[in-house]
Amino acid sequence: MKKIMTIALITIGTLIALLLSFMAYNRIMPISLGMHKPVFQVNNVALGGYDVTTYFKGALEKGEHTYSTEAHEVTWYFSSQANLNEFMGNPEKYIPQFGGYCTKAVSTGFAAPADPTVYTLYNDQLYIFSDAVVKQAFLENPAGIISACDSQWN
Repeated sequence: MKKIMTIALITIGTLIALLLSFMAYNRIMPISLGMHKPVFQVNNVALGGYDVTTYFKGALEKGEHTYSTEAHEVTWYFSSQANLNEFMGNPEKYIPQFGGYCTKAVSTGFAAPADPTVYTLYNDQLYIFSDAVVKQAFLENPAGIISACDSQWN
């Protein structure tokens, strides 16, 4: 019986290690572990280099490293000095909700990568998603998903 218990514990430990490795490789982390960065980033750049102010202007544009700043432990690119200045005047207005991680994933307790081109504005706040399917799920119940995100994120 003791041998079976030892084998079971080793198996469970191995499975947990494999699961955590898979999640880390795919940049998916349980929020409760607190291992995610404040803002989703790739190579220390937020939103894949898109100018966060342009999400609010209806014409998404890539930023340039010439117009960049650091905020929330990540680099933000902008398409013009005017947009950089606008961001610097009120960064909290522009930074995506839940750090730009996939909003739907956050609602389930995970910080998961998002596609910066799949987004919506809701109540003048920016939400980013991993794909169009989860964005549609959000649009069908935004208040419920935001509430779930708030309970997971805080």
